Amino acid sequence: MCWTLCRTTCACAWRPLRSALRANPLVAALCVVAAICAPLLALAGGRAVSPAIDAASADAALARAFAFAIVAGAGSVGVVFASLAPSGDLLGAALSSAPVRRRTIFLGVTLLPTTVLAAPLLVLLAAFVVPATSGVGAWSAPGVVAGICGGFACGAACAEAALLAIRRPGIGALVASALVAAWGATGAAGGSLILGPAAVISDALSTPTALDAAVLATTFVLAVVLWAVASVLRPEGRSSSGVVRVPVRMPRGAMRGTATATLVRLGRDAQVRRHVVTGCSLAFGGALALRVTVGDAAPFLAAFVAVVLASAIPLVAAGLRRELAWLVRAAPVSRARSALADAGASVLGGYTVAIVVLAAVAPLAALGAGELLLLEATLALVLGAAAATGAVLPWRSDRVLDQLGSYAVLTAVTVALSVVLGRAVDAAPTFGLADTQLAALVAHAVLVAGVAIAGALES
Repeated sequence: MCWTLCRTTCACAWRPLRSALRANPLVAALCVVAAICAPLLALAGGRAVSPAIDAASADAALARAFAFAIVAGAGSVGVVFASLAPSGDLLGAALSSAPVRRRTIFLGVTLLPTTVLAAPLLVLLAAFVVPATSGVGAWSAPGVVAGICGGFACGAACAEAALLAIRRPGIGALVASALVAAWGATGAAGGSLILGPAAVISDALSTPTALDAAVLATTFVLAVVLWAVASVLRPEGRSSSGVVRVPVRMPRGAMRGTATATLVRLGRDAQVRRHVVTGCSLAFGGALALRVTVGDAAPFLAAFVAVVLASAIPLVAAGLRRELAWLVRAAPVSRARSALADAGASVLGGYTVAIVVLAAVAPLAALGAGELLLLEATLALVLGAAAATGAVLPWRSDRVLDQLGSYAVLTAVTVALSVVLGRAVDAAPTFGLADTQLAALVAHAVLVAGVAIAGALES
């Protein structure tokens, strides 16, 4: 039954993607080129950061800060995935009434499709990590890869444990205690209870051994088990017994009305709200831990979490636009202009989410003016890529593989744009601009192009 559910989920995810690629052969060609070039880009990126890894291996404080950044980044992605992943109440009436156990549904609909999609991503991750850690030691690469996977699983388990604690406080507290115990035991193996897997990763960057990789792999397995337990034990959400009407004053004009409707739907979406709450909690907790242990790295964690959380909003908005296509068709405006309004509203929603995260973490990690300007340019680049990616592969609230596929495509596009941007800033003196000025111009050009592509693909 698990494999049947997995194949069904994969088939349901592949069919809309195949239709979208057939309708847009240029996008399909670009995806093929990106898939071919991705390993080469990963190898080149690994070689580029190798000097920084070598410097971290020689400085214990720098190694710990670098390791915590790795775990925090992977944990942020895990929290985002777990908070937006479909639950049992979104699987449809046919499956919900079938005699299928919840653990079978979790394995077949969430865990196995995640593994299928994560396999090529792990290959790319290894292609990046191996050359990056080539000067440190043979066991450093397995340790870092296992640490990244463990951070992702810990983030997902943390999000599920928090949701379980809200609905079943006793069982949720037990699962959360087990997760904290696993985190502390891993940290004890590396010499720091608070840092958890980051302490072991820092050892793997300084004096890599097979024991470090084994400890991190064990942490990954335990986190996956706790993630599964929390997901299976979490009760179904309450079903609505009636229709809820929320009066909203809509502005005149089809495009402004479409944009307002998109923002209202994003604000009322339960997954988006859960996404923001868990992300803010992770950012605040991580910033507090960094403030106590490392010191000055908390603002960078807040900026990273803000970018990760904001990047999901255009993807979700694209999925909501597809679900509302029957209503938008009746509007006196073309599909392209409606998609432009929707993409613009989703970008505004992404900026709003980033502001909420930064406001929540401001008491612990306030960013300076220069850092805020750099963060705004980064958000423009990522949100532009997300607007275009959502038009090609929109987020589906009930299909986990579509969600992971959207994130995977967005990650590939963002990395490729970042590499191109890094090469382009070398030409800044030619135009009489500073590196940061040219980077900001290019990032906002990507934002405008992403919104334009979203409208063009709907025409």
